[in-house]
Amino acid sequence: MASIIRRMLKQTVTYWSYSSYDKYGDPSFAAPTTFVARFESKNVVFTDKNGEQAHSKAIVYSTTAVAVDGYLFLGTSTTTNPESVSGADRIRRVDIDPNIKGTGSLYKAYL
Repeated sequence: MASIIRRMLKQTVTYWSYSSYDKYGDPSFAAPTTFVARFESKNVVFTDKNGEQAHSKAIVYSTTAVAVDGYLFLGTSTTTNPESVSGADRIRRVDIDPNIKGTGSLYKAYL
């Protein structure tokens, strides 16, 4: 099954992981990384980290770990602040599905 999933991941995305807040209350992010994923523009209802219902703009599937409050962008970017990148969206929920052997996981990020 892992090879089936990997064959579906053909798009390059840029990911900024949330790091912390600075002394002014602005978020800071780790350096951007790129990897392959599947980016689907899809509107679904989901429950966010606050327990509230929300609507997604897109769902991104990857085998690379991502986390809530990080940002994803379809394409490649070297910009250090994802909030200044047009088209970069905050991750509002992540579902993790481990494979049956426990050797890897599929991450499903809701934007």
